[in-house]
Amino acid sequence: MRCDDDGGSNLRSLILQPDASAGKDALITSINPDQTGGNESGFYASVFTDQGPPDIVRSLIEFDLSEIPTGSEILLANISLYYDQQSDSVHSSFTGPNTALLQRITTSWEEATVTWQNQPTSTTVNQVVINASSTGTQDYAEIDATQLIQDMINNKSTSFGMLFRLEAEDGIKGMYLASSDHTNPVLRPKIEIRYIKQ
Repeated sequence: MRCDDDGGSNLRSLILQPDASAGKDALITSINPDQTGGNESGFYASVFTDQGPPDIVRSLIEFDLSEIPTGSEILLANISLYYDQQSDSVHSSFTGPNTALLQRITTSWEEATVTWQNQPTSTTVNQVVINASSTGTQDYAEIDATQLIQDMINNKSTSFGMLFRLEAEDGIKGMYLASSDHTNPVLRPKIEIRYIKQ
């Protein structure tokens, strides 16, 4: 974590890229609805259908934004997500674009116990659209999530991180990114926030 104080002004910056011990993220899957995935190195959003019910994979993440006071103005919030170089899969759009979403989670969850069956609720308000991949190993650096993070600061009592999911959870498609549990620290999810403290 890095927090910069601009010499006595209310302008602040915060950079977070937590590791496995400090990070909170998990992977859940519809085909194994009671399975936990808090220690997975992948941060995936995907779907696979093969003559049966679809296997939908979603991921959850919660950065610690507690030091940003309610009422603060978020000037800029960028999230960076990186391709999981240890994955057996590459980003795919076999049956349509693999456009994905980041949505504000509105109920609490725990990394060690969250499953598909008990997953928290989320909202589409100010959701972030992640464009379909153009290459199989694409990184997504500096995704603009300013409005989403502003919502989280304005509504702390109903903000518990972000849900990463495909926009259309049908067919065969996916994004395969790295989680905070990844062995390569450079690839772990990162958030950079510039804000005016209130």
